[in-house]
Amino acid sequence: MGPILDTLIVGAGQAGLATSYWLSRAGVEHQLLERRETLGGAWQDRWDAFCLNTPNFSLALPGMPYDGPPRKHSCCGMTS
Repeated sequence: MGPILDTLIVGAGQAGLATSYWLSRAGVEHQLLERRETLGGAWQDRWDAFCLNTPNFSLALPGMPYDGPPRKHSCCGMTS
């Protein structure tokens, strides 16, 4: 049997990435799993394009602050 891993993060969304960041900073060995091979999440299965409709401050990740335009909301024409 291989080594035992105590911490497993399921899903590499914003919360999963943030959790992985803080665990890494704390020196906790962990594994981050994501079922998709590409970035973009479930919107790829539902829509031809996707527009973020969230405040810009919510786009920041720990260790990776948001450095985009200072608009209140972001909107982009991401396409699959």
